[in-house]
Amino acid sequence: MNNLINFQSFSNQADAQAIADKLQNAGITADVAKKAKRGDVFLQVGDYVDDYVLRIAPEDFDKANNVLHSVEIDIAGIEPGHPLLALSTDELKDVIAKADEWGADNYAVATALLKSKGVVFNSEERKQMQDKRLTVLSQRKPASGTLIIIGYVLALYPFLLIGIQQQNHVPTLFPNVKWLFPGLFSPAIAWSILVARTTLPNGKRIATYNDSSIRHGIFIAAANVFAWVLGLLALLLLP
Repeated sequence: MNNLINFQSFSNQADAQAIADKLQNAGITADVAKKAKRGDVFLQVGDYVDDYVLRIAPEDFDKANNVLHSVEIDIAGIEPGHPLLALSTDELKDVIAKADEWGADNYAVATALLKSKGVVFNSEERKQMQDKRLTVLSQRKPASGTLIIIGYVLALYPFLLIGIQQQNHVPTLFPNVKWLFPGLFSPAIAWSILVARTTLPNGKRIATYNDSSIRHGIFIAAANVFAWVLGLLALLLLP
């Protein structure tokens, strides 16, 4: 199961296992794992809301989506307070187009509600919506400008700090090594930009950030190495 990747996230194990069982009955290998909580100080704030992840092979994404989206429900079985009941026809169509965001249950409800309004999509129309959605999701985004600026500042931090020490402007900073620690965050920021990946609804994984952001990540990493080398050389060679 080493080739399995995240397909969907769930707030409880029972819901995740129910979907996994449905996919396994359709001949799709699936497993449920507990997602390790973390707070990513670079790209997001706070812990994950969803604790469990359903994983399948990338080549099974389309088949799994077809299995989950083929479920039909009777409009009479929709709970009176269901939030999708308040949506307009265009908003329900948006649920269908963005099935990756809304999930299989909401997709089934939206399909039933649209059917009751006389709106039914054939397979070609659904395929066109999926292709259009993939085009949108495939657009790589820029990394946070603030994050990039912080990365550059911290990249030069070791050289600047050692330079200040050599000039005796702040004589107490060095050799207290802890003051150099902020300089270690720069390569971490660069790494978070360079390795970030997004999984598309069809299972394809692409770089999350655009080429410009990736170049910044490379420059931040290079600047950090350069700053450490110059700073240490200055420390060793200058009186």
